[in-house]
Amino acid sequence: VSTVMTATVTRFALIIHITPNWFRVGC
Repeated sequence: VSTVMTATVTRFALIIHITPNWFRVGC
């Protein structure tokens, strides 16, 4: 269970970290 939670948290972290960059490029 810990591994699954870690993977999920990592995914969200990457998405949240990458999203701002995409918005910057879009703007």
